[in-house]
Amino acid sequence: MTIQGKLVRRDIGAGVWVLETARGSYSLRGAIPAALEGRQVEVEGEEEDSFGFSMIGPTLRLGAIRVA
Repeated sequence: MTIQGKLVRRDIGAGVWVLETARGSYSLRGAIPAALEGRQVEVEGEEEDSFGFSMIGPTLRLGAIRVA
């Protein structure tokens, strides 16, 4: 799945990366460069059938991320 949105870091627990999109928010799992925080990005990944402690919508396992 490929989706675009704004990348934000939320201070929940140890912290969680969130992709805010027109279709809702996704928590992201994987290595994310801090320099992309606040930017519009395009993410490629797979939706996981799980919920993390953040409880921010579905979780995407990150395959690739780039500036949109």
